[in-house]
Amino acid sequence: MRFYKDPKKIYFDSAKEGPLYYELLNWRNNYEKKSLIDKSILRLNHKNFVDNVAKSVSNFFEVKNGDVFFTNSFSRGFHSLITNLKGKPLFLLAEDDYPSISESLNSLGFDIIYIKNDSSIEKNIQNGIKKYNPDFLIISIVQWIDGLKIDIDFLKALKLNFKNLTIIGDGTQKCELKELVEKNELTNVSFMNTVSEAQLMGILRYCDFGSVILDKSHKTHNIPGKYLTYLRSNLPVLALVNAGNDIIEEIHSHSVGLAIENSNSAFIENTILKLAKLEESFVDKMRQNCELLFLEKYRSQTAAEIIFRKVF
Repeated sequence: MRFYKDPKKIYFDSAKEGPLYYELLNWRNNYEKKSLIDKSILRLNHKNFVDNVAKSVSNFFEVKNGDVFFTNSFSRGFHSLITNLKGKPLFLLAEDDYPSISESLNSLGFDIIYIKNDSSIEKNIQNGIKKYNPDFLIISIVQWIDGLKIDIDFLKALKLNFKNLTIIGDGTQKCELKELVEKNELTNVSFMNTVSEAQLMGILRYCDFGSVILDKSHKTHNIPGKYLTYLRSNLPVLALVNAGNDIIEEIHSHSVGLAIENSNSAFIENTILKLAKLEESFVDKMRQNCELLFLEKYRSQTAAEIIFRKVF
């Protein structure tokens, strides 16, 4: 995302209270202009649109009775939900999960038990439920810090074993991707459940390149967590991203892989074959560049040092 910012200031705002970014500002300006011209006609089919979205969401999450609640953000929706809870239920949360979860619960004075958020998170959840018998488990299915995914079958088993436990979590694209794989009869794609960080690093040792794929309809800049994992693992990257994304320039200027905007399947195939034909010495150099870029720009100590120099 590209923000309007004052070069003499350091911003520590949250997403809710921070400055507007260019793309959002342009969208809002265009929408306001359309509303002046089209007036109420602009929202003429609004109800039908919302109803169709509700139906799609119900189908995706297999909601049998069709109960779907829309909100303009997860934080507000979650806060609205727990505001209507009666009594003093006990909540089980993972450390360092999405901040608005704990902030909402703390603001309303609910009791919270935190479990350790590490490579054994599922085991920690199970032990926490057995020990504390919470009323609610609130969890991000895909952890916002490191991209770790909680196994859906694990959550289903929890519900069977702890019938009084209410689980609140976000959704993922796993179901949609599985359908795509089955429809196209792909035999070279595997879906893996949660693995520990050590296991992930072990898997990446047997890989030649890591792939990063972003929806071409994106209008903002995005640095995916998996990209940082690849750099940390000295793994060159093949990135298929939206046009104008900052990651393209970074990958090419630091020679840590290839980044492309073209979504044509033949072009993508040729790019992959191009990577496969690279000299081993050149790939080794890219691996070294991955390590250097990660240490120079993305390790937490580097970020802390930059902030420290700016502030003090």
